[in-house]
Amino acid sequence: MIKRNVRFGFAWLLLFAVMGAILEAWLGINNWQVDEILRATLRSAHSHALCFAFINILFGLAATSFIKSKKWQNLASWFLIAGGFLYPAGLLAEVFIAEPLVYLAPVGGILVILGLLVAGMGDILKK
Repeated sequence: MIKRNVRFGFAWLLLFAVMGAILEAWLGINNWQVDEILRATLRSAHSHALCFAFINILFGLAATSFIKSKKWQNLASWFLIAGGFLYPAGLLAEVFIAEPLVYLAPVGGILVILGLLVAGMGDILKK
């Protein structure tokens, strides 16, 4: 088991579950009268964060059983954590800080893809 991925995943689940509840309350208070792009971006950040949290938890629980090399385990682990953080953070930063920060989201997506690829390569190579 890779504990850092499991910890990150559960922390991310908690954080974004709370964020989802706050988002629903905020939308209810505003009578759902908010900009549709803003709403879609916040919903996307929320849903992607939860998906990436589950990916990190599953990877953390299973990685040592199918990736034998510590090098591949660590590389995939850090890619998945960084990507799981950057994708929703980029979307939230676009909304709350500055629009150009949305470019963090595709970087996060690429890192998640690389993490999954490295995990697969670590299983195939078994070195």
